Amino acid sequence: MRLSLTRLGPTLASHAGAMITKFEDRRQAGRVLGFLLAEYRKSNHAIVLALAGGGVPVGYEVARALSVPLDVFDHETGEVPSAGRRHRSGFELPSIKGNAVILVDDGLATGASMMAAVHAVRPLCPESIVVAVPVAAPEACRELSRTADKTVCATTPQPFSSVREWYRRFEQTSDEEVQSLLRKARLERMPESVVEPRAALYG
Repeated sequence: MRLSLTRLGPTLASHAGAMITKFEDRRQAGRVLGFLLAEYRKSNHAIVLALAGGGVPVGYEVARALSVPLDVFDHETGEVPSAGRRHRSGFELPSIKGNAVILVDDGLATGASMMAAVHAVRPLCPESIVVAVPVAAPEACRELSRTADKTVCATTPQPFSSVREWYRRFEQTSDEEVQSLLRKARLERMPESVVEPRAALYG
């Protein structure tokens, strides 16, 4: 059975009691999603996979709010992190098998990239696949809810013309920012006793 959680209406989801009409940027959008995904907080069986590019700043904040691992799904190559391999930063990546995989992007227009991510992850036997985005075209959100095990769209405005219009700042995400956020996410999850030596290597 597919379970869909959708927030509808022209006003964005309430975050800690404050109504948001537009996201300030992707990082704020990620914090809103983290609030909506609170059931996964500190789960030992969850991982955030952010779609490469604009999904990474959103995914970073989601992973940070939930205290779960973060990695990237490259929707252009279809590459999915393989269980147990080490990321280029030297950190071992968690296994997808048996975990709840939370796929995150900065929004859904057609939903094609996210659909490709769902189909790429499914054969790796996750416990469940959760699609989570700050904003989505209503039809894209409905379509993903038929494929993912759970779909969280913070808002599905009508009419919908583009993801960009729901952000005040929507700059392109650089490769440097992606690598910085991945490194930061992994350092934040390490025990304090080993953070300083690792930080020295990558600082």
